[in-house]
Amino acid sequence: MKLYSTCLRIACIIESQGLESYMDCVHLIRAQNKAAAFEKALKLGFTHEQTYLNGENQRVRWAFKSVISLDSLGNLELDGLEIYSQPIDINAGETAAFDIQYNPRMSDYTTSVVHDVDED
Repeated sequence: MKLYSTCLRIACIIESQGLESYMDCVHLIRAQNKAAAFEKALKLGFTHEQTYLNGENQRVRWAFKSVISLDSLGNLELDGLEIYSQPIDINAGETAAFDIQYNPRMSDYTTSVVHDVDED
C-alpha cells in the first residue's frame, strides 16, 4: 500500500445567506494506487457532510465540494514531512519588529485532528 495526501474542500452554506465559507481538510490515505486513493478521498469527503441548526435557528449545511489535491508520498521520509501550509492574515493592529524573538516553546496549542490519540 502506498501513502497519499489529499486536500478536500468543504463548503459551508447557511440557508438564509448562501455560501458562507470553505474549509480545506488534509487527510493521509493508504491505497494501492492513485485511482484507489481518489476513491478513498471521495469517501472521506462525504463524511464531512452534515446539516444542522445553528444558534440562530438557521439551517447550516456542510457540503463536500471537491478534491483539491491528491499527492503520492511514495517513499518519502515521513518524520517531519510538511503536508499542509497556508498564509494567514495578521490581525488589525498586530505588528512585529524585524528582530523580534518569538518563544514557540510557550505555545498554547490545540489538537487539530478529529480523532486525537493521546500518546502520553
